[in-house]
Amino acid sequence: MRDKVYLPIDLIKAADNEYWMRSLAYFVRLKSLYKNNTHYQFSLRSLAEKAKCSPACLSFHLKVLKEKGLVTYHAGNITFAGLWKMQKQHRYRNIAVPVNFKNQYDILRGQIIRFNLSSQEYNIKKSGIQLRKRKQGVPFSKTEMTQSSYPGLSAAGIGNLFGLSTMSGSRIRQRLVDSGFLSSVRVYSILLKGISEKDYRFMKWGGDIPQYSFWKDGRILVERRPEMKYLLGT
Repeated sequence: MRDKVYLPIDLIKAADNEYWMRSLAYFVRLKSLYKNNTHYQFSLRSLAEKAKCSPACLSFHLKVLKEKGLVTYHAGNITFAGLWKMQKQHRYRNIAVPVNFKNQYDILRGQIIRFNLSSQEYNIKKSGIQLRKRKQGVPFSKTEMTQSSYPGLSAAGIGNLFGLSTMSGSRIRQRLVDSGFLSSVRVYSILLKGISEKDYRFMKWGGDIPQYSFWKDGRILVERRPEMKYLLGT
């Protein structure tokens, strides 16, 4: 059994944009089982047992994969498209997707997050903005919000990537962090220093500072989106 499956980047993006990412997750699972990409004397039940799902569930996803040209049937066998065939349709930029049956769907979503973080880092370097050093505070300014000095995504940002809620984005991020695919470090901005807790409460009540700010050790802080990094390389 393979521990990773190579897929074209554009294929993953297409599955995300066209809402068949879950079917692609089953493709990764099944393709990992066979080095020559073919399951001989195919039966739905036997393949479903190996994919750890019901025959009805697998049947649905195989129909989607067949429509997308990733599965073919011949003489009682089923063949999963090889990398060369996928590249002909989706160009030659590939990445290795880790195989993990339990979290395969989230791992593919993690690739979309990975692409977003890479794009952010590229834009930061291209713009000449200095990357934020770890443990160094991020200024609370409009410039920092529009021209960030570090790559990251809030729970709402992750949710937006997939057309989901902030809560769903938070759950996806936490599962990927718990599985070791992403690192997520909290980042804070210091709004004001030398402020008493009493003055902080008065300012917050009066609407002079954001409602999501908080007081600690004489400082008024706000939490920004976390700094994130994809950990498994290529």
